[in-house]
Amino acid sequence: CRERGVTLITETVQVETAGQGLEAAARDARYQVFERHLDHDGLILLAHHADDQAETVLYRLLRGSGPLGLSGIPISRPLGHGELLRPLLRFTRQELQDYAVLVGLSWIEDESNEQLEYDRNYIRHQVIPKLAARWPDYTSRIATSAALCRDNEQLVDELASQDLMTVGERSERLGWSICIDLFQGFNSLRQGNLLRYWLAQHDFPRPGHQVMTALREELLPARNDGSPQITWGGAQLRRYQHRLYLLPLQPDLPENDEPFFWDVCEPLVLPDK
Repeated sequence: CRERGVTLITETVQVETAGQGLEAAARDARYQVFERHLDHDGLILLAHHADDQAETVLYRLLRGSGPLGLSGIPISRPLGHGELLRPLLRFTRQELQDYAVLVGLSWIEDESNEQLEYDRNYIRHQVIPKLAARWPDYTSRIATSAALCRDNEQLVDELASQDLMTVGERSERLGWSICIDLFQGFNSLRQGNLLRYWLAQHDFPRPGHQVMTALREELLPARNDGSPQITWGGAQLRRYQHRLYLLPLQPDLPENDEPFFWDVCEPLVLPDK
């Protein structure tokens, strides 16, 4: 970079797994750095290729992902105030390596890519070669399936968008709410689809099976004056009267035993929050 006059930024991050796998946590930490350095309307280019796409789909398939996960790596998506783009996604690793050799490019191999204790590396070195030997066009086959899953995900998002309007989303002081009675009018499949879409619209992680089970068995059947709650991933679901509330988790107030005195002759100034 110094020889070519290219600005280089290097950062070291502390990877916190927080209940997820090391690979997923490291990926999240990496993209947080990208987002922090991406300018407004900026563009970041990543070098994912067709083999990466195949590995991702297989990896998510083995984790039990649905259509969203099996749609694979998108060629572009918003990231912070800018956009992420993967211009090499339709080329295979071999095609890129052949080109690099042809024009005399050099590259560095990450030694961690050889460590088979990581699931993606195991798929890359132990599973993919067997697939390639039997189905040489495996990358295009998997890419086709991923594209079909992506189309399906777009359709269910359109349905969820219509359902969200039906249940009357309302902006609240701390979050958002929908009508429980109208929500319960949908079958369980549409309820799950709507809830996942609703949370994604507000940048919360999509709920898993346990969250959906708790919603149906604990929160929805509760009395109107009850106060059950479900929490995960920085979000919480609560009900009050006939509304289902989506709220960010609030930090616990610090314990403070010191008394507070207010001179009633003076105005009490409160923070504007």
